[in-house]
Amino acid sequence: NFPIGSSQLSGTLNNGLVAYYPFNGNANDESGNGNHGVNNGATLTTDRFGNANSAYDFDGISNRIEVDTSSQLQPTTLTISAWFNTETIRNGSLGACLGQTIICYSPANWYSGPAYKISLEEIDNSILLSRLWTQNTSWQDVFTNSNAIETSIWYHTVLKYSNIFNKQYLYLNGILVDSINSNLEYSDQVKLFIGANLESINGTICQPFDGVLDDIGIWNRAL
Repeated sequence: NFPIGSSQLSGTLNNGLVAYYPFNGNANDESGNGNHGVNNGATLTTDRFGNANSAYDFDGISNRIEVDTSSQLQPTTLTISAWFNTETIRNGSLGACLGQTIICYSPANWYSGPAYKISLEEIDNSILLSRLWTQNTSWQDVFTNSNAIETSIWYHTVLKYSNIFNKQYLYLNGILVDSINSNLEYSDQVKLFIGANLESINGTICQPFDGVLDDIGIWNRAL
């Protein structure tokens, strides 16, 4: 759990913390590592506790937060935690950009794959998806059943990867959805995106999130 209204994490949650975005008035990284985000159009709004200017609302069109790539964002063991609340359940097809990205470490060339990603699935946004995609092993996905996600509800999700077991885990509201054998690798990652992703080398912004995101943390250990 994150301290209410705080820009800091407490206790052992600071161990291995790479980046932390509480969105308390800005897109800064409050971990102390300087992985600050640049906001592109998202607007500050109330968080799940009713605190004003303590979360970001994304328009589902072009809003996103971008973080420059760094070695800190490329751990060999990984945990990502995020809170999300979508306003829309879209249905589409592969390549239609109708998914909703929560967080994605995007490559310059999409065919190299996002090293890690959490999103609402492209064909059915009521499915929560985590993905590790390497040049050698693509589409390493863990996902919920359909209708797991509804509009106007706060959800907590965690993506965890252990390089000891080479396993990827997805959690929703503290409950393990599933785990699969996976590999975590990095190729030509250019930026960390929150609320969208970089679809291709020509810079197309894709799968924009339509709703509110908050309290995003990244660790270099398996919590």
